[in-house]
Amino acid sequence: MDYYPHNVHQGQRTSFEDFTSDSIIYQYIPIGQSYVHRPSSIETQDQRAYTTGQQLSSKMTAKWNGNLVNQRTVKRKGSCQDDSEMPGYSKKGRHESLTENECETKASSSVQPAPLTSKVIIYKPGDGYDNITEDIVHHYNQNHQSQQDLEHKIMLSNCLYAIVKDVFPGCKLFIVGSSLNGFGTRTSDMDLCLLLSQDKAIDQRFEAVHILSSIHNALRCCTFVKYSQVIKAKVPILKFTDIKKNIECDLNINNGVGIRNTHLLKYYCMADPRVGPLMLYIKYWARFHDINDARKRTISSYSLALMLIHYLQVGCDPPVLPSLQKLYPARFNAQVGLRKLRLDESLHNVQTSNRDSLGKLFCGFLEYFAFHFKPDQEVISVREAGVLPIQSVRYNSDEPSQWKCLCIEEPFDRSNTARSVFDAFIFQRVMHVFKRSARTLKETRKAKSILSQPF
Repeated sequence: MDYYPHNVHQGQRTSFEDFTSDSIIYQYIPIGQSYVHRPSSIETQDQRAYTTGQQLSSKMTAKWNGNLVNQRTVKRKGSCQDDSEMPGYSKKGRHESLTENECETKASSSVQPAPLTSKVIIYKPGDGYDNITEDIVHHYNQNHQSQQDLEHKIMLSNCLYAIVKDVFPGCKLFIVGSSLNGFGTRTSDMDLCLLLSQDKAIDQRFEAVHILSSIHNALRCCTFVKYSQVIKAKVPILKFTDIKKNIECDLNINNGVGIRNTHLLKYYCMADPRVGPLMLYIKYWARFHDINDARKRTISSYSLALMLIHYLQVGCDPPVLPSLQKLYPARFNAQVGLRKLRLDESLHNVQTSNRDSLGKLFCGFLEYFAFHFKPDQEVISVREAGVLPIQSVRYNSDEPSQWKCLCIEEPFDRSNTARSVFDAFIFQRVMHVFKRSARTLKETRKAKSILSQPF
């Protein structure tokens, strides 16, 4: 059975087929100070899920405590089996085995960026935005998702997959959202997508709830999971918390668009070293002013990310980013199979002559959306690296009512990612925050002037 590869490390390819399908997982039973092992021979799916959960939870707990017992799995030659392997996207070819140190080196060099320095990111010291730039760099270095945080999520995802695949053979599990797209923080939740089929749609109202309930039952055996609960909504999710790091996890079913936009945003983050720090600071600013919560009819983090990319495409001169969907149409389109998506490809044609500092770009972002973008006339489109006329988009939409106060085109399914911003009064407050922040920073050039009290 061909499972979806879950690794983004450069120079290696590892699939969950390597990790589970062809491996003999041994149970270790403590007897005094020694361990006896026997192959697992459970027949039913529920029993296999329970046994696997107990094995993996014990293994993870031992590793977290710094005392991993001498457990081994029999694996195929050519795979790199480290507990911290990356659930992610495929890589062409199969490579020879790597040592644990080599795995760690490749992980640190390709998955997580090193702390920012002025040599890396401050292109124009003395441009008048030094204070803001320094604050952005400091915030990024203090809050971006660390390699250790990522490896913990990887281990958790691997364990969950080993349980779920016994309940639903042939499924694929993806880490999606900020944990993987480069915009994660130390406190980011982990979003997961369980893909059961690329061709057949899942009824979210009935089938998805039943599937998530089955997984909820399978997770009851896991000592590293707590507070598991199925949330019945338009898109139902299974919420649970990792007991060791207190990471909240949200699992959905068959959200292929979420997998694609995670892939796309990751490449935008890789295209320029300023994108990640800017995004983390924009989220920090937006949350401080309480305008970054779709549940409160304000802007979601995904929509903020598309707004930033749009600004870097059209709002600054010269542009920082192109449209990756135009530049690499074969790589970023909805027809590419999900198992063919990769995160190790280069962006040779992405170059910019823009050398603006982080501080200047952040101020420009606020000014662009406060005074230049026309929300009543324009739809943001990172796919086109421009704007679309709102009347035309509404006319061609299957759901015209979704295009209201703030309109941002989803790059793949062409829906409005900002449909939660439909209340005119709340949107007026959002615009007030943008305008006052832009004016205040223009006058003071001090980051604290917009982060001392909410507007």
